[in-house]
Amino acid sequence: MLPFELPTPFYGILLALWHLRPDLQKRYPLHHQRRDDYLAYLGWCFVHGRREHQALRDHQGWNAALSRPAALPPLKGDRWGGTFSVGMYLAAIGRSQGRQLPILKRAKSRLRTFRWYWGGASQQLGMDIPAWQLDALSAAYGNDFSAFVEDLQSGRGVEPVDEDSMDAALTTIQSHFAAAELQQAKRPEGTEIPKVSMTLGEAFGMASPKLYGYWSFLRRQLRRPPSASVMQHMMQALPETARSRPEIRYPFGVNLFGYAHGELGIGEDVRMLALTLEKAGIPFCVINIKLGENVSQRDISATHWVAEEPRYGISVFCMTGIEFLRAYLEFGADSFQGRYTIGQWPWELPRWPESWEHCYSLVDEIWGISEFTSTSYKRAPVPVTTIPLPVIVEPVAERSRSDFGLPADDYLFVFSFDMLSTPTRKNPAGLIDAFHQAFPLDAPVSATGRVGLVLKINHAHSNRAEWRKLEQKIAHDPRIHLVEETLRRPDVLALYKCCNCFVSLHRSEGFGRSLVESLMLGLDVIATGYSGSMDYSQNDRVHTVGYQLVPVKEGEYFLPEGQHWAEPDLVDAARHMRELASVFASGKNSVPFDAYSPDVVSATYKRRLEQIYTEHTT
Repeated sequence: MLPFELPTPFYGILLALWHLRPDLQKRYPLHHQRRDDYLAYLGWCFVHGRREHQALRDHQGWNAALSRPAALPPLKGDRWGGTFSVGMYLAAIGRSQGRQLPILKRAKSRLRTFRWYWGGASQQLGMDIPAWQLDALSAAYGNDFSAFVEDLQSGRGVEPVDEDSMDAALTTIQSHFAAAELQQAKRPEGTEIPKVSMTLGEAFGMASPKLYGYWSFLRRQLRRPPSASVMQHMMQALPETARSRPEIRYPFGVNLFGYAHGELGIGEDVRMLALTLEKAGIPFCVINIKLGENVSQRDISATHWVAEEPRYGISVFCMTGIEFLRAYLEFGADSFQGRYTIGQWPWELPRWPESWEHCYSLVDEIWGISEFTSTSYKRAPVPVTTIPLPVIVEPVAERSRSDFGLPADDYLFVFSFDMLSTPTRKNPAGLIDAFHQAFPLDAPVSATGRVGLVLKINHAHSNRAEWRKLEQKIAHDPRIHLVEETLRRPDVLALYKCCNCFVSLHRSEGFGRSLVESLMLGLDVIATGYSGSMDYSQNDRVHTVGYQLVPVKEGEYFLPEGQHWAEPDLVDAARHMRELASVFASGKNSVPFDAYSPDVVSATYKRRLEQIYTEHTT
């Protein structure tokens, strides 16, 4: 409960959006519990948030509150104030950098807002015209539509109103003017006009508007996003709502939401899932979620499955729970109605952050990509099911070691990572140190054998500080081979196949797709004995490394407060590396591994999806 009144209720979806955006947290520090900040943020949500996020336009409770009349104080020369809705009042604040003073004290400010709103913004923001507002406009203009239009187009830079191409709002107003009798604006019975009062800060603004404006600017620049503990306290204010049993109203099949063209691990998830559903004979379509320009989106293998809108009764979101909230805001609540929503949310720490638990209320079920990930969602009030990710290792490009500039006869360890990810979690620095411990640079070849370490790195220079640290570690070791070129997936698989052992000294993994791909290609695997990779560690070609649990430090991962992960034992890792290089000389046979192939996992998907559809259709 807030210690002050606001023109509209402060709905959970507004707080969730604020939680998603550090820029908004900085600009509107709601955690300070000041009415001005809440008003300014409501103004932003109305003017900008509704344009960007369908979910804000779909919220019927907020729509109703925004459509109520706003009681603005009377001003000389103002005939528009009595026609203002709460939404228009908030728009005036949002368009004045969060200040109430102009709309409360200046008729010109009201006219500017009036022209902006009825000049097309009301339609763009998805606002209907309530009956009371039509009556108020009719009374203010004496049913003279030409006078109304004259006010709209008399401002500087305002486009003339063409009566042959008027938008729906102006057409509705014109029809009402033509049909209505002259009368005073009425309020709906039982509707309470929200209170609009000035704060001490606004009174200071009236004394010196320019000084107040500068102070507002300075205050915004000095703000910082709230800490994790403050954020957790804020998000606990969201009520826990019991999710009603969904009734599926669409045909059997799956809408896959994900990064269909993204060349990154989570993009591969949705493409592999599509292939598995195809294998299982389950109807599906893919809804592509756009990524930022810093991530390559050149994988076109899923293009023929991409659809503009969902078609089926079950939706699976192959993305993190945080990105899922972005998708919900973008697509709006209507895309979820009549469908069973599953979050296939990867996560790489022992528990899902408490401040993000409000996302649980938007899904009907969570699919953990490993037992470790499923355990992290143990507080979820919805079913959590471990569903294995499908992995495919075809096609593999016809490329040899010489194509990558690699030595022909050395035993090669390989690791791939992306600097846009979290280098501390992936721990390439620890791998280089373990390699040097296992095979000192000054040791004779007769003692260590001919060995090498291949590092496939993406976006090396996106994190220059971390990259410089790695460069220093490998600068004087010709046995470490960097592959920085952009490779398509078949080429990456070919690179793995050219090597002997994939090494991942991760501090935590949700699943570890590259490790599974390496096993399927016949490589040995050395991996930290912790987190999602333990699901397949019983295979005789997986060599687990000991570790100690340590706290996750600030800046090492998203929302690290109270979390822990593994610190791998580099001495143990070096021992495994030496042993495998030694076994290589004796010609060890590899055992096939297909536990995650679509042929194997498709039955699991089909069984669960058919069960869901049967249970939730009427």
